[in-house]
Amino acid sequence: MSIASQLQDYKYGLMDAYDAVSNRGGTMPARCNMDSLATAINSIPSGGGSGGNIDTVYRSYLNNTLCRIDNSSSTDSMYFKDTSVREVALAGYAGVFGYPYNEGLDQQYGIRNTILNTVTLGDPEHPMTVSGNYAFAGAFSCCSALNEVTIIASQFTGNNLFYGAFAGGALQNDPQSSWPAIKIYFKKLNGIWGQKTFLCMFGPRSFYQSIEIHFPDLAIQPSDYNTFLNMFQGAQAAQGIKIYCKYSMQSYFNSMTSSMGGYNIQVIGYYN
Repeated sequence: MSIASQLQDYKYGLMDAYDAVSNRGGTMPARCNMDSLATAINSIPSGGGSGGNIDTVYRSYLNNTLCRIDNSSSTDSMYFKDTSVREVALAGYAGVFGYPYNEGLDQQYGIRNTILNTVTLGDPEHPMTVSGNYAFAGAFSCCSALNEVTIIASQFTGNNLFYGAFAGGALQNDPQSSWPAIKIYFKKLNGIWGQKTFLCMFGPRSFYQSIEIHFPDLAIQPSDYNTFLNMFQGAQAAQGIKIYCKYSMQSYFNSMTSSMGGYNIQVIGYYN
């Protein structure tokens, strides 16, 4: 697809999204561009118009441009159409819902991009919710160049939410110098419910220079003792694994490291 065709698709997708906002009683900004879209969508009154909700409007835009989102009774997943995209922020992504185990791991779903560096899902002003089993299973397992992923969600509810989510990284035969370093931020998170939320998050095998996991807002211990069971099982990080958390949660995370799998795990009290 040519650059001109991609720009045309982008334009039409954006126009469709703003048409949907207008039809549902939303406030149209002075300039109808991508920067204003999230604000326009959030201005739609509750129950405004017909034919869908805020999430549907944003899906209409996304389906015509950067990525495809499948939504049915059994799946709610996303992957990028344009494999040349290096960075994406989906501020209007309101929620993620689980899909069956076999679909989550066969890599038919999830984000597919071998040069994608940065992903941000969610909006600090409107954190999304993540619910259902295997919600992010295998989601980033086809991304071999990720450096930073930020998931802005107020709560995680369900079992095995991140099973195999980051089972990517470099290939086993790649030189160690080419292994990516990855940082994962779970922002605005104030509650984790369900069992084995992060089970085999990096499994069965993944290769990274270093792994950093940040929990800047989590202040309540998860309900399940096995929340972090085998979180790093199968992960190889040449420079080690670091977990950054609130000072008040440091002792809790230290008590969990023995069950996390992996090697050279360091817990750092970093956030007030």
